[in-house]
Amino acid sequence: MRVKRILEYIAVKVIIFILNLLPFSLVIRLGSALGIFVYYAVPIRRSVALTNLRTAFPEKSGREHKQICRNAYRNFGMTFFEYFRLSRLSSEKIKQIVTFNPPDCLQKAIAQNRGVIAVTGHFSSFEFLGAAAADSGIPIDVVVKTMKNPYIENILDTLRKNTNLGVIKVKDGFSKVAESIARKRLVALVADQDAGQKGVFVKFFGMDSSAPAGPAILAVRSKAPMVAGFIVREGITRYTANMHNIPYDNLPENKKDQIREITQRYSSLLESYIRQYPEQYFWMHKRWKTAGIYDRTGSKT
Repeated sequence: MRVKRILEYIAVKVIIFILNLLPFSLVIRLGSALGIFVYYAVPIRRSVALTNLRTAFPEKSGREHKQICRNAYRNFGMTFFEYFRLSRLSSEKIKQIVTFNPPDCLQKAIAQNRGVIAVTGHFSSFEFLGAAAADSGIPIDVVVKTMKNPYIENILDTLRKNTNLGVIKVKDGFSKVAESIARKRLVALVADQDAGQKGVFVKFFGMDSSAPAGPAILAVRSKAPMVAGFIVREGITRYTANMHNIPYDNLPENKKDQIREITQRYSSLLESYIRQYPEQYFWMHKRWKTAGIYDRTGSKT
């Protein structure tokens, strides 16, 4: 096992070394080619992705599902490669290729001096969103899971820190996140995967779906403002980071219901972006695992 992890580490280091020698636009094109290759040659999660697409878009044809799936693999390949290059991009380059809409949403949220809770999903180049926000001067900590390979985890954490992102591990618990909010920082969480029975159940593409409750729990406890951000790939080296304030008005009185309602609000916003740009979502995850829609192969039961 240790030998395998070391070999994976070496492979990633070699990839990063090569990508750092290439123009950013070429890196993205190579990532697109990688995605197509993986779609056809290593279809590890293709059946899961197609099941998800049939569930989310029953009105679309099988041909359309496959086309979206192929393009989603392309997007994943581009996201994978460009992530390795983020720390080598100059501040000027980031500002040139990423446009925030509205331009001052994060600045206004952080100016409230209560910390900020930021949520996103596995949508487009979501890691780029954090790097671009940090480049604009926002103090950010990202919450990430511990990886099975500690060597690769170290590479990724170093890349994040090189883009001025602080790193909080999920295993460190709620206290570290609360501490970051207390220090008036922005805490960024990716909150769209199936959270099992411990999650909060919301409507997502018409399905009762388990979602992580953490961001909403943090919001209810801290009263810190919440924003949702979704970076849209507009073309090669062109992105729009769309930012939205999640309102706390008209919430139920019961805290449990408040958590569900806040989670529903940002989940619905994510769904609206996925409907507009389905090829930019990471469909390979078993999003409705708790709902029991998959068989052993990942196909629909």
